[in-house]
Amino acid sequence: MRKQHLCISLKLTILLCSIISNIYAQEVDSISIYLGAMKDKNIDSFSIQKKINRAVYIAYQQESPDILYNTLKSVGSFHYKNADYDQALFHYNQAADTVLATSNPEINSAYIYYNLGITKEKQGIYKDALEDLLKSEELFDQTNARIYRLYNAIGGVFTELGTYYKALEYLDKSLKYYSSNGSDLLLAQTQFKRANVFDKLDDYQKAYELIKASLEVLENQGSVTFKTNAYNTLGAVCIALSKYEEAISALTKALSFESIPPEVKAHTLNNFGALYERKREFNTALDYYKKSSALFKKLKLKQDWCMVENNIGKVYYDLGDYEESLQYLRKCLNSSNTPSTLMDVYVNLGASHYWSGTQDSALYYWQKYDILRVSAQQAESKAKTLQSELSEQEAILKNQQIILKNQQLKTSIITFLLVVIILASIFSVFFIQQRKKRQFAEKDKIRAEEKMNDTIKQLDLKTKYAQLRGQDEARRKMAADMHESLGGTLSAIILYLSRLSKKIDYVEEKNKQRYNEAFDMLRQAHEQVRTISKDMTNANLVKYGLIAELKDLAKRIERIMDEKLKVELHVEGLEKRINNFRVEDDIFKVVHEITNNVMKHAEASKIIIHIKKTPQGQLFLTVEDNGRGGIDFSNLPEESGIGLMNIEARVNELGGKINYQSIKNEGTKVAIDGINLN
Repeated sequence: MRKQHLCISLKLTILLCSIISNIYAQEVDSISIYLGAMKDKNIDSFSIQKKINRAVYIAYQQESPDILYNTLKSVGSFHYKNADYDQALFHYNQAADTVLATSNPEINSAYIYYNLGITKEKQGIYKDALEDLLKSEELFDQTNARIYRLYNAIGGVFTELGTYYKALEYLDKSLKYYSSNGSDLLLAQTQFKRANVFDKLDDYQKAYELIKASLEVLENQGSVTFKTNAYNTLGAVCIALSKYEEAISALTKALSFESIPPEVKAHTLNNFGALYERKREFNTALDYYKKSSALFKKLKLKQDWCMVENNIGKVYYDLGDYEESLQYLRKCLNSSNTPSTLMDVYVNLGASHYWSGTQDSALYYWQKYDILRVSAQQAESKAKTLQSELSEQEAILKNQQIILKNQQLKTSIITFLLVVIILASIFSVFFIQQRKKRQFAEKDKIRAEEKMNDTIKQLDLKTKYAQLRGQDEARRKMAADMHESLGGTLSAIILYLSRLSKKIDYVEEKNKQRYNEAFDMLRQAHEQVRTISKDMTNANLVKYGLIAELKDLAKRIERIMDEKLKVELHVEGLEKRINNFRVEDDIFKVVHEITNNVMKHAEASKIIIHIKKTPQGQLFLTVEDNGRGGIDFSNLPEESGIGLMNIEARVNELGGKINYQSIKNEGTKVAIDGINLN
């Protein structure tokens, strides 16, 4: 009887275990089914989210850390591919919380840190991203080929952090591996990332060559993400190289992909805006910038959104709409920014406030820019000090290791010799690497200083130009006041005295002569007031245009110099007036300043002014004399340098470049090109 009971109990236990096992298997299958819905393009996003939530809920009910980890990781990857980086990061963090309980915690930790790193990179949290990726590197099996994808990711983050020699160090590891293993696609992707580094280093030609080579492979094999990124970056590099038609072609190609990632699309729209801003087609530039801004805002990418808002503010500044410019620039102050972006925002806010008439605010933002610039320099100095201390600690550690090894080597002459050879080899490699690092660091420092100097010079030129325009406006206002008040008063006096002249026949001859002399002097004063007012307002320039005013200037110079100095004026392609008075005014003042310097210092007998407009709308200007020459424009006295800075400030505002050539006893030539009249 007992045996029968025992047999029945055993059968019931087996049946119960079978039922539980089937339920468990069905639950696991349900997770796979729900997660599979993420790949179904025919299901709407709301339904997909419901199935994802159901899969996560079932995974939490299971007593299996592996199932929970893989489910959360899969959901995070789904959100990452759909550019929902907040949700991706949330699920990856939850997966990281369960990873230590999985059956293979080390390799699972390596993968989850990798996913966390690339997601934070997309969000612009570069320091945290680098920390996660380096943790992944520590845990990764060095023989696993996927580690080279990790190296590419680390190289990309170092690029964004501005540590370019470290970026190239990691990317070169991948480059070496993929070059010898015949993976054309991965090799092309690595070369594309290296192109991004050279783009950041302003080596645009090198970046251009690498991207073109990468696209030959990516065009046929690469994913849409890589293709669109490559064409977008190619467009940005072509803009820097002034290859505008090729830039338009590349950016248009990037947007032509139906499944272009939203983030890449936003960057491409921003690059289109930059292209048309360079071409001074400001309204078109605004359309693209605003589309890019809206997309970045939707994606919650604050730093990129702020960058575009700053660009919009600059365009409104160029259009002279300073209030609208301030409205966009102020938005950037409430967002997290990189120091370089914030400095650019402060400069633009200062300029817009200055032209809108709020000079106090302009000075405030320029001072904030200066404080941030000094702070950046101090941070750079602290980084150098920290690097120096780290190098000293490394040297101490190396010495301690050498001492320890030398003590161990005393056991045997043969072992001692072998260790010495090994140490010598290690030290040689270390020395070569350190030398390369120092060389890269020096290059980075030089480029940073050059970039800072260029920024300061641009700020000085913008400030100087603002002063010049302010002076011009003050002169025009003074001339108008003089014409309306003093000129009107003198006209009234002349009219009054002319009426009295009819009754002067009864005055003595002596007094009559004095009256006539006084009347003539009054007329001369009235004429001088009119002439001064006319000169200060550039009335002829307003009425007749640039070329007519240059012809008049040439005649005045010859008249002032008693025909000892002849002026030749050659004009090409300017049959019609330039449709921008400020441009005409700046060009005329540049020519006027240069010819004044020739009259004062050159001892020349001839001036040749050549002004040419190309069919593409580019303006070229040269002013050449046959004077004594031999001028060192880089080492001029302060009083002479002021006039030169005025010229450079006006040319810089026009978007042109200026070149000086001065040969002793042969003369001086000032050439200006790159002024876009479109």
